[in-house]
Amino acid sequence: MGDTDSLSVKLRKEGNNVYTSVREGLCNSIRFQRFNKAAECYRRAFQAAEEKAEMISAAKNLAMASWRLAKVEIELSMKAANTTRYYKEAFKHFSYTYLNGISCYTLDWTAKLCASINDCWQDFSCLMNDHFDLEARIDQYYLVLEAVEIDYVRGNFYLNLARFYFRNGVTAIENKNYQRGLSEMRNCSMPIHEARKYCLDKKNVGKECGILEDDVIMHECTADAMQAIAIGDNLFKQAIEQTDDVNMDMIWDVVDWYKVAVLRTRERTEKEQEAIATSRLGRLYEKVLKMKEKAKDYMMRSVQLAHSMQPRVFTSEDWFKEASAIVKKYQDEKVAEEDAEWKKQREEIKKEMTEQLEDLKKADKKGDLELLAYIYKNFPPKNPLYKDSFVMPSDPSEIDLAKKKKWYQQAVVNYHPDRANEKENGLQWKVLTEEITKIINCRYNRQKDL
Repeated sequence: MGDTDSLSVKLRKEGNNVYTSVREGLCNSIRFQRFNKAAECYRRAFQAAEEKAEMISAAKNLAMASWRLAKVEIELSMKAANTTRYYKEAFKHFSYTYLNGISCYTLDWTAKLCASINDCWQDFSCLMNDHFDLEARIDQYYLVLEAVEIDYVRGNFYLNLARFYFRNGVTAIENKNYQRGLSEMRNCSMPIHEARKYCLDKKNVGKECGILEDDVIMHECTADAMQAIAIGDNLFKQAIEQTDDVNMDMIWDVVDWYKVAVLRTRERTEKEQEAIATSRLGRLYEKVLKMKEKAKDYMMRSVQLAHSMQPRVFTSEDWFKEASAIVKKYQDEKVAEEDAEWKKQREEIKKEMTEQLEDLKKADKKGDLELLAYIYKNFPPKNPLYKDSFVMPSDPSEIDLAKKKKWYQQAVVNYHPDRANEKENGLQWKVLTEEITKIINCRYNRQKDL
C-alpha cells in the first residue's frame, strides 16, 4: 500500500482485499462477515474521500458489497424482510455512482456499471416474487424506491408496482369485492405514468403501459358496473320490503342504476356484468312495472350475452336461471297464442273445404293401398319430385307389410304440414296436409301393431 494513497484509497483497497477473499465453499456466516467488513471499509472510504473520483469508486464498491450482503442474508437467515435494507443500500450507492460517474468515465465503464445495476434489479425483483405476497411486495418496493435515483430503474420499479396493483384489483373483482377492485385499479394510474416517464425502453414499455391502461379501464368499468348493480339491488330490496306499497320513485332510481351498469360495461365490452344488469332490468319490468315487452327484450338480451361468452357457462348463476325461465315463459306464451290463433283460423278454413274433407274421410275407409292411391291422385304433392312416390301395384296381394309401411313413411314425408309452403300454396293446402298426415299416421300406427 503506497504512502501516497489517500485515506479513502487505502480504505477502499482494504475493503477490496476482504471482498475478494470470499470464495466458493465458504459457509454463509463467514461470507456474510467478510462482505459486511468490506462494506464498512467502503463506507468509511466514501466518507473520507476528498475527490469526486474517490467517492464514485467507493460508492460503486459499497453498492456491490451491499448487493452481495442481500444475497447472502436470504441464504443465511431465510428472512426476506432483512434483505430489503441491503438492497436499498445497494441502489442508493449505485444511484450515486451512476449519476456522478457516467459523465466522467468511459463507455465501457458505464456499460459494466449498468450491467451490475440491471443484475441487482433482477435479483431484487426475483426475491420479491419468490418471498412476498402482492401486498408485502408493494410495501417493499416503495421502501427500496426511496433510495433509487436512476430514472430507468425507477421506471422498472413503477412498472412492476402498476402490475401488482392491477393483479390485486383483478383478484378483488373476481372475488366480487368491487370497492377494493376500484381502489386498486385507481392505484395503477400514478405508477403507469411514472413508468412511461422514466423507463429507458420507451417503445416497448410505452406499449405495455398502453395495454395496461386499457386493461385497467376495462376492469374499472367492470367494478363500476358491479357497484351500480349492488346499489340497484339494495334500493330494490328497500323499495319492495320496507314499505307496504312499492315506492315507485325508488323503483325508477333502481332502473337508472341498472342502466348505468349497462352503459359502463358497454364502454369496454364487459359482457358478464352487462348480462347481469340486463337480467335485473328484465326482472324489474316483469315483476314490478308489469311491462311485458320490455321485460322480454331485456331478458332475451341477457341470455344472448351469456351465450355469446361460450365456452363459459352460467347455468348455475341465479340471474341466468331467472332470465332463461322468463324467456321460456314468454316463448311458451307466444307459441300458445299462435296455436290458438291458428286453431281459430283453421276452423274457418275447414268450413270452406267441407267437401274435400268429407271425401278424404270417406277414403279413410278404403284399404291401405287404395287410400294412398286416392290421396296421391286427388291431392298430389306440390313438390313435383314426390308426385310419383306411389303407384298402385297391379296385384296388391303381392305387397308385403314392410313395403306397405315404407310407402306410408314416404307419404308422411311428402305431406308433412311443416313442408307446406303457405305463401306459394295457400293456407287451405296447409290444412289439407294436416288432415292427410293425421290419417296416414293413424293408418301407419295400426300397421306397426300388426
